Amino acid sequence: MRQSVNAGLLAALFGAALLIGATQAPAGELEDAAAARARGDHAGALRLLRPLAEKGNAVAQHNVGVSYFRGDGAPKDLKEAEKWFRLAAGQGHLDAQSTLGVMKLMSKDYMEALKWVQLSAERGAVSSQVNLGIMYYEGQGVARDPVRAHMWMHLAALGGDANAANYRDEIASKLSQAQVEQSLKLAKEWQPK
Repeated sequence: MRQSVNAGLLAALFGAALLIGATQAPAGELEDAAAARARGDHAGALRLLRPLAEKGNAVAQHNVGVSYFRGDGAPKDLKEAEKWFRLAAGQGHLDAQSTLGVMKLMSKDYMEALKWVQLSAERGAVSSQVNLGIMYYEGQGVARDPVRAHMWMHLAALGGDANAANYRDEIASKLSQAQVEQSLKLAKEWQPK
């Protein structure tokens, strides 16, 4: 496998506008922050998000993390970004869990990465499924297991990741037919948590 971390993952995670979903804050406050970000007023968006994040809103916490990660509206600060991602991830925010896993992969903290990548992959995050497949293939934080690597790449390919099918096929070329069948059986039995 040529790539140990899905390089475009962080850009893809942060490319979308603010996520507005089930939250503890009135939707209007998050919509105002999303509108500010859409007009390029990242500092204004952060001013609106920070109080919500401090009150424990996971969507706001994730987006404050994005602001510090990207340096949008605040100086780029990976420690501050991680703090906010960790708070949101602890509340079950799927994108924050996935992002935290990637940050830990990038810093080669494979044991911590495994915690967040596996959690978000098991919940159905396709990008995390790719990263978990890579971790199993390369033995990063887990015992090397090409059958599980193939399974996670197969699930990610079914989930629409364009590169996962190529990775899956590359792994399959190194497996026996019985191993491929075992992997596909595991994938068929898999259910998101």
